[in-house]
This record gives sequence, C-alpha cells and structure tokens, in this order.
Amino acid sequence: FILFLFFFLIMVKTKNKTCKASNTPVPILENEGCYDTWKGDIQRWEHVTNVIPSKRAMCIYFTLTGRARAAAYQVSIPNLMKADGVKTLLQKLDSIFLPDKDRQQYNAYHNMHKMMREPGNSVHDFICEYEFAYFRFQQEDMTWPDTAKKIESSFSTKS
Repeated sequence: FILFLFFFLIMVKTKNKTCKASNTPVPILENEGCYDTWKGDIQRWEHVTNVIPSKRAMCIYFTLTGRARAAAYQVSIPNLMKADGVKTLLQKLDSIFLPDKDRQQYNAYHNMHKMMREPGNSVHDFICEYEFAYFRFQQEDMTWPDTAKKIESSFSTKS
C-alpha cells in the first residue's frame, strides 16, 4: 500500500510536467533567466525521446508556464504539429527570451567578473560554478584578457 501511495503521489506531482507519449520527461523551463540552458536541454531531449517529431512541440507547450506559455500560444496548432514544430516553437521563444549577441557576451563577462566564493560554500562547489561560468564565457567566442588575469591574480594573492 505504501509503495502504491508513493507512486500515486509521484504521478500527481509530475502530471503536468511530462508527456505521456514519452518515457523521457520534457525539460521544464523553471526560470526564464536560464532560457538558453533550457533550450539546450530541449535539443538534447529531442535525441532521446520516443515522441514522434510531429508531437514534440505540443509536449513542450504543455510544460510551459507564464510568459513562455503566452508566447507559445501565439504559434498556431498546425505549425506546432509539423515535424519541425519544435524549431518553430523555439524560434518564437528565442525572440522573447534570448538576448542579442552583445547582451549574451556582456552577461557571460559579467558572470565571470562577479565570481566570488560565498561564505559557507565549499571550494569544490565554487570551482564547479566557476568552470560553468567560464564555459559559458567561452561559448560566446571570448577569451579572458591577459590583463584581467593579471589583475585578478594580484587581488587574490593580497587577500
């Protein structure tokens, strides 16, 4: 009975977050500020899902909330039901949530520049966060200038 109750609660909790036609749940856009990461997750999901291409965009649509759902609602059902419906849906969402190239580069630079280990965070966690920020920085085809590296190393040795 307890096992049944456990599975029932899981199904109720994830009812609107998975597509029943797939064994692989659709990635959830939980934070609009992480749209580009979510978009990458969707592209990866497309490689592992068993949902037929003409139904994938609708599966994604039903997981969206808030502004993302409102934007997706503007894409017609026939366009969502095409084999390239995910591409159409992502293009619509890109126009709303994906910043232009200059803004993306600034965001990547800003995230690198503000990196600081918070009190209570382990060194390991900080290194993981730093490596991810640096990865995102490099994705924007930028390199950390030698001058900035020298300045940062001089600050880190004085503290």
